[in-house]
Amino acid sequence: MGICKFCGKDAGWFKEQHAECAQLAETGYQQILAAVRQAVAQGTSFAEAKTSIDIAIMLDRVPADRVHQAFLQAWSDAAEEIGMAEPLSADKYAAMVQFSQDAGLDAAELAKSSGSITASVSAVLWRVMHGDLKEIPAIAHPFNLSGSEVALFLIDGVIYAKDTVSRTYQTDYSGMSVNLGYGVYHRFGTSERTEVDHTSLTEVDRGQMLFTTNNIYFGGAHKSVKVSYEHIVQFRFYGNGLGIFRDSANAVVEVFQVMNPWGQACGRFMFNLAHFLAQPEAKALYGAATGKRAHRQPDTLPATQP
Repeated sequence: MGICKFCGKDAGWFKEQHAECAQLAETGYQQILAAVRQAVAQGTSFAEAKTSIDIAIMLDRVPADRVHQAFLQAWSDAAEEIGMAEPLSADKYAAMVQFSQDAGLDAAELAKSSGSITASVSAVLWRVMHGDLKEIPAIAHPFNLSGSEVALFLIDGVIYAKDTVSRTYQTDYSGMSVNLGYGVYHRFGTSERTEVDHTSLTEVDRGQMLFTTNNIYFGGAHKSVKVSYEHIVQFRFYGNGLGIFRDSANAVVEVFQVMNPWGQACGRFMFNLAHFLAQPEAKALYGAATGKRAHRQPDTLPATQP
């Protein structure tokens, strides 16, 4: 006889659970999901939400592994929704992190979720927009920064691509054609040769991309790029990256695409961060005083990939 993993009673031959027990546990799982999502979204502490969660666990006999899964999924879902809605303030982000710690969620496990990455980059965007960089950890990177700029966000696994133009020629004839035999024609009149340009996005290199307070950097195996925000005249949004046009006469779109994007926030974060840093208010926020942090040795390297 099999033993039901939910109630501990006989489940019948070749069975490990009662159907009614499994359904009850699933109901409890959904209740935990809803309670955690609501608590995180409203900024409620885990201690305040714990009573209703414990009741669902006890009455519906939700196993410990399913409880953990519900905590992880619900926190990630809520974090992604909040982070996508607007830049996440320092206080809201701190409350969300505290909730995850009190719920016993492992920081390394949580860091892999799209919700955690979305919330963290949203919090970075809020701090940049408010000139509050003191809580952004120093980043280990290979780029040579000037004394006045601060590294903000490093992304691994970026494809750098550019629009390239290939040119072909075609000949157009005016006048009439006379059939001289099978498949042979003679054309009367004049001909005109025209150029036809074809544009396509071509991969240049793969490597790392760094946003600082003054520039965008890219470094790959064969190509290095440094672009000042002051020289960008247009930004283009991509779901998995960012496109830019520089203020040169022969400007073509340059695209930075993340090979493993972290959900829907990836392209939006890159676009909004770069667009803000190109505005006059960003220049007013970040002057020479930020140079005190530019060459500080890094403490940790924040994760930017799921």
